[in-house]
Amino acid sequence: MHKDDQMTPNERADAFINGKPMDRLMIIPFLTNTAARVLGISFREERSSARKMADAQIASYDRFGQDGISIEYTLHGIGAAMGTKMTDPVHDVQAIEEQVLKDLEDLNTLDFSLAYVDKDPWLRQALEAASICMRDRGDEVSVGFGIPGPFSAANSIYPLEKLLKATRKQPELVHQLLRKCTDVIKHLALEGLAIGADISIGDPVASGTILSVKQYREFVKPYTAEINQAVIDAGSSCTYHICGDTSSIVMDMIETGCGVLSVDNTMDMEVVTKQVGHLVPIIGNVDPVGVFQSANREEIFEATRVAVAKSYDNPMGYMIATGCDIAGNAPLESVDLFMEAGRYYGKMPLDSKLIGKI
Repeated sequence: MHKDDQMTPNERADAFINGKPMDRLMIIPFLTNTAARVLGISFREERSSARKMADAQIASYDRFGQDGISIEYTLHGIGAAMGTKMTDPVHDVQAIEEQVLKDLEDLNTLDFSLAYVDKDPWLRQALEAASICMRDRGDEVSVGFGIPGPFSAANSIYPLEKLLKATRKQPELVHQLLRKCTDVIKHLALEGLAIGADISIGDPVASGTILSVKQYREFVKPYTAEINQAVIDAGSSCTYHICGDTSSIVMDMIETGCGVLSVDNTMDMEVVTKQVGHLVPIIGNVDPVGVFQSANREEIFEATRVAVAKSYDNPMGYMIATGCDIAGNAPLESVDLFMEAGRYYGKMPLDSKLIGKI
């Protein structure tokens, strides 16, 4: 437990779920892109083994005391398992170099079983890393397992420009691709749940800056709902995040059955709270790039204060968080300041005079 806290993250989460008193609001910086640097290793070294993936997250928790650590299967994992070529940078996260599928008509030539746990070494490594985190710190803090949403998974297999065009020209084949991706994603979720991890779905390619509302409702919503239902049937629920502007689909996102809504920093938390705050807990949404790049105490404190002021009274509960993953080159001191600001403004019972007005 962090020296400045009175409860462990698990104790705080239990109080949050059951409506009991907490020492402070939950604080969750998204550290996928920064954990390696906390441990003092390169990104490439971090992803080289389950032990190092876990140690990076454990080192982050030991330093910051955040209310959750997470192992990311990655958005591109399904495609990579089937042959999508990935970059392998030393000091950055991997990115797609060339998708495995060149023509949607050739979809049935792909072997999606390669992305299942018995055949995919990366999935086994990620699950092992999550298991290590649970064994070493699970008594204090929850361990998440991050999986892709259906449209981002499809993009890991088939180039985005072609995929978007196919939603108009070949919708039946897009649905076939999404069907296969969804089956794999449900498998990922259930494997994560089997080791006791919490599941989070990230689907940045389903952003409102990329898809229309109509496209989201046809090609994303039903498949995401199916994934959420599989998790619900297994006795749990998902946190759901889509990057960018989701103002036109925020109610649709809730209707997929997610348990927690994660809000990007481009969104107005006050508006989101009024729209869906009576339905689900909300997490967000301090700018993870602009604000964190500065390591400026005044800016980080003010951004955190504004986020809290807009959402602290969310009927279903609020967790202080970044709007997405913190920039990989952001100073680690920025995360220290964010946690300090969260502890300052999120101390319970909340001081409305301290939070002030927006």
